[in-house]
Order: sequence, then structure tokens, then C-alpha cells
Amino acid sequence: MHEVSGRWAGRVGLVMLLGVGGCDLQLGTNVLAGSDAAPPPPVGADPPADDRFCTDRDGDGYGLGCLAGPDCDDQDPLTYLGATERCDLVDNDCDRQVDEGTEAGLVCTLRLPTCERSGVTACVPGGRPVCEPLVPLTELCNGEDDDCDGLTDEGDVDGGDAACDTGLPGRCGVGRLVCIEGAFSCEPTLLPASGAEICNGEDDDCDGYTDNITFGDAGSLTRACYQGPAATREVGVCVDGIQACDASTGWGPCSGQVLPTIEICDQADNDCDGQVDDLPGTDCTCTPGGSRDCYPGPAGTQEVGLCAGGTQTCPLSGPATWSTCAGAVVPAAEICDAQDNDCDGLTDEGVVGVGVACFSDLGICRREGVLTCTAGTLSCALGAPITPGTETACDGLDEDCDGLVDEGPDGGKVGTPCESGSGACARAGTIACVGADGDDFTCNVVAAVAGMELCNGIDDDCDEAVDEGLGLGNACQVGVGACARPGVTICGAGGAVVCSAGAGAPLEESCDGLDNDCDGQTDEGLGLGNACNGATEAGCGLGVLECADDGGTRCSTGSSGSSWPGVFLGASCSCMACCAVGTWECTSMTLLCSTEPGGSEYPCGP
Repeated sequence: MHEVSGRWAGRVGLVMLLGVGGCDLQLGTNVLAGSDAAPPPPVGADPPADDRFCTDRDGDGYGLGCLAGPDCDDQDPLTYLGATERCDLVDNDCDRQVDEGTEAGLVCTLRLPTCERSGVTACVPGGRPVCEPLVPLTELCNGEDDDCDGLTDEGDVDGGDAACDTGLPGRCGVGRLVCIEGAFSCEPTLLPASGAEICNGEDDDCDGYTDNITFGDAGSLTRACYQGPAATREVGVCVDGIQACDASTGWGPCSGQVLPTIEICDQADNDCDGQVDDLPGTDCTCTPGGSRDCYPGPAGTQEVGLCAGGTQTCPLSGPATWSTCAGAVVPAAEICDAQDNDCDGLTDEGVVGVGVACFSDLGICRREGVLTCTAGTLSCALGAPITPGTETACDGLDEDCDGLVDEGPDGGKVGTPCESGSGACARAGTIACVGADGDDFTCNVVAAVAGMELCNGIDDDCDEAVDEGLGLGNACQVGVGACARPGVTICGAGGAVVCSAGAGAPLEESCDGLDNDCDGQTDEGLGLGNACNGATEAGCGLGVLECADDGGTRCSTGSSGSSWPGVFLGASCSCMACCAVGTWECTSMTLLCSTEPGGSEYPCGP
């Protein structure tokens, strides 16, 4: 216990030792003498029975509307009006002052195993004061605990971390001062690079040489290089090259590397894919102009039986590919030829078909034997031949050995298709045996009854003639007059006989002696034969209408249908007196060539 002065004078002090870190804190803890303050209610106590309107959240008896009084922090049960002030940086007694009357500001001694410093107490959260040195101390590089924190030469000691030269080569020459065992040492900032020296113009491994090949060797740094696809590296002809390091420019060109090229026939893997001379559809296995013996058959068969070797040649130009093996004979299936076809040293053994049943002749002459190979010939070994007999009707046998059973007079066989009748009467059946002894042949179907012949392309009356007696092909005509058209008779719809022609189209009737409108009359309705005025020898006289050459009508005064002197009224004429063209007219029974209708002012005769 020690005495303190100032505001704590006259008060009882209790010396306490508090463990802080590795230090002992010795200070005076004072209790106010003669204090009449009421002790606080126990934490968590129930409020008075009549304290019905009290809001006390922390259970210290103080709060809004409480009889004990208000609470300046209703979340802390140790803080209320009249509470004991603690050294914890909090206003515990609600008087708007913090840590007043507590242990704060007392003189104290900070003691450690390695140091002892004078200080004053300071409040911290939690209510236990600490002893802070009066003067902050700086850690020095001297092997002592200068800042009295229990550590020696720790952290940023005074004068440490300054740049320095380590005296080492390369990147290891740059350093910083570091306190080691109470003394400064210049330690490299950059340690030697892990791995080999790299091409960067620096001494990465701190051996005194820049960009050297190996540690302690002054030779230039080099490395293997390859600029082709990774999968082709060191495959086939592809190999790495070498790059040399230039301190000013870096790695130089890759010298000596072999990269993939187009595959050619040269017994090398030019494209570095792991395969030699792998050209699609090409077998690069020969030298142009060369030849060699060959045999494509199975081993052990060459020169056995018929098997023999051949020759392959290599062309002088084009792909270096061996030709097919010309002249070679390889094993084949054994046949009956007195030779060793399959080249196994045996002749005609195992020929396909030998021992299989075989037959000769037909009908009752048929004989059964087995195929044999004799003297290189495959034949059917049979018994004695059978002489053909006479065909017996309807017994299911081929007695005459011609391959037909019970054939009829026309060569038909019982059961084969047949037909009875012809035309529309024909019916299909099969040949059958008939008669009391079954010794006759007939078609087992009856022909239909014949009908009347119709014009339909069918033999309706079953006489093997089609559409006969109907007059087909006879000449015929359709239409009358100018519409008449010739044709021949043919079969029409519904079996009727019709003419193949079609009538022409009617025209308007004209005076030409023809029936133009195809009504059976000629030049009707034109007034032919009617009286009319016409030219006569005496001038004009009566005549009759007749047909003119242009299909129209004219008035004729002649006895034979002509006019004198070959002119007709209304026909064109030339008037010599007036030198004009006019028409023939009768004026006052006088024939005039008039240039005006109704007569001419200058009449003139013919």
C-alpha cells in the first residue's frame, strides 16, 4: 500500500496487484469514506408492488415511471442513478461524468521480468484499469525489451528496414537492415530465383553471372525450342531447335528445329503424325523402276499344287506403289479336274457335290445315283438304263419318259389349264381324265351358250368371228347437200352401227346450183324463173331470173338463159359519148349505158 496525493488525499487506499500480460500492476484502489449512498437494488429484483407504471428493461429497479428514479441506460443493470462509478469508460451513476472518483490517473509502476517503467492508470472497458507508461518507449536493436512489452527487438525497431547493399552478386545485392540478435544485418530483399537462370538480363541465381547456362558457368544461356504443333514435337522427323539468350533482346531465333511438312513417299514421317508415308490410297513401299517376287496366298501354299508366285513392279512415275502381284496363282476351291486347286498337296479331295444324290432321265426311266469324281470328271454313277414305254392315259405316270404325265393328244398334261368354247362362250378349266376307264382327256369345263352378235368387239355368237354380218366397213355418208361427208360404218355406243364421218356446217344459200344450207333444196328462195326486164335485140324486153356467175341472180332474155348481146341490166358498161363508166339500164324500153341512176343526160347505145 502506498500513499497518493491530490483529490485522493484523506481517503483510505487498498494496494492491489493485478496481472496484466506479464506485468504486475501496483496501484491504490480507494473507497469513499463515510459515504451515505444507498446500495443499489439487487440485479433482477422485482419492482415495488405499487410501481405499476415503471418501465425497467434491465431489472435494476430504475427506469421510466419507476419510484426509484430514471435510468440513463436501461440496457445495463450496473448503470442507473446513484450507482457506483466504475473505471470502464462508462457514466455508471448517470451524473453525466465518466469514470470520476475511480482509479483513473493514479501513479503506477509497470514491472516486467526484463524491464520496469513508471506510469499512470487508465480506464478501459470492463472496469479494470491498466498502467500506461508515462513516456512511450521505442524498441531498439540491442537485445533488450525497450518498449517493455515482453518482446525483444521485435517489429520495426529504430533504424531497421533501411535499404542497404548486401555485397552479394545479382539480384541478391539489394537488401534491408534487419535486427538479428541485438545487431543490424543487411539481408537480401530478393532471394535467388527458384529454378534455373532465365533470360532477362539479370543474375537470377546470384552466382555472379547473367543469363548463364548453369550455376557458376559464364557460358551463354540456351534452351530447347519448338514452334510446331505440340503433338508433333519429337515425332517423326520433327525435332527441337536451340535458342540463345541475348541480354538486350531476349531469346533469339529457334535454330535447327524441324517442323511438319507435307507427307511424301520417302520412308519418313514428314508430317510428324506417328505414321510413315501415310498417303491416302497410296502404298509408298517401292523404288521407282524396281521389281520383286510376290505371293499373296497363305504361307506354305506357294509352289504347292497349282499355286505359284508372281511379280510386282514399281512405276517410274507417279506414286511409288507396288503393282498388284501379276502372274500369281493362289489357292482356290477344289474342283474335279485331276489337279490340286487348293494347294494342300491333295488332288480332287473334298470336291463340292461329290457323294450328293443325282438323277438321270425322266418319268419311269428316272434313276438315282451319287456324284463321283473320276479321272478329273464329275459324273453321276447310275444303275442300268430303263427303256421308255408307251404313255398310259390317266395313271399319273410318265411311261414314255418325256417329262409329261398323262399328256393328252395336244401334249397337255392332266391338271394343266385349258379352255372350252370361244369368244364370249369361252370358259377356263383344267385337263382331266374322263371315260369309263379313265382313258380319255377333256377340259373339265363346259362352254357358255352363244348369244346374238352385237357391234362391241366381242364374239357374242361364239363362232370365232367378231362383229360379223353387221356391215362394218361399208361406205356411208352423213349430212345432205354441201354438208354431206363420206365415211365407213363402225361400232358406236351401245353396240349400234354408226358412220365414222361427221356432217359439215350449213352455209347461207347462194345461187350456184348447190344445197348450201343443207336442207335438201337447191337455190331455193332466190326467185329463179320469175319474170323480169332484160336486154333484148330490140332493146329491153321481158326475161326470167337465173343464177349469175358470182352466185347472185340476173335477168335473162335468151331462150337458153342468156341475154342479148350478152349484157345484163345493172352490169358495168362504158359510155363512149361521155367517156365514163356506167351501168346498163332500160329507159322507156330503151337500153342505155347510163352514168346516172334513172337515165343519162347523154344516152348512148351499145
